[in-house]
Amino acid sequence: MLERECLLNEFVLYYLQKLVDGIEDSELDLQPAPGLNTPRWILGHLAVAADFAAKWTKVPTRCPKLWYKAFGPGSNPKEVPSPAPTKEELVAVIIEQCRSVANALKSASPEALNQPHDFAPVMKAFPSIADFVAHLLTTHPMLHLGQLSVWRRLHGKPAVLGF
Repeated sequence: MLERECLLNEFVLYYLQKLVDGIEDSELDLQPAPGLNTPRWILGHLAVAADFAAKWTKVPTRCPKLWYKAFGPGSNPKEVPSPAPTKEELVAVIIEQCRSVANALKSASPEALNQPHDFAPVMKAFPSIADFVAHLLTTHPMLHLGQLSVWRRLHGKPAVLGF
């Protein structure tokens, strides 16, 4: 189930890798303007979101508890956890977890995925587990990768897709 969303997620992961190329660990906490997300926060948030998708597809979680507090909804991008995860660590968790979720979706039953979830902030927009996982694999990461793309350009780095 969700074959199209898994295909789209592979593009998300490709775009992610292109965007982080050339961003050094020493730059991960540079905030382009007050209140805007830093690269470390964006990557940490996407790692936590991928872990959240895993929860709904019965895949083991990978993020340390500390990451949930530091990068979860409502967290502050200026509050960096200690020890701070590296770009390599964060990207690895995102990729591994998204691919684990996609693999789990291959054998997930439509009945299980069409059940409601209990994450209140998105229940109205994404009423079923399938709807919510589809969002976590596609629209949610692309929203944040757009922020990372802007961050790159504000820091003098080139566009990555060439169009």
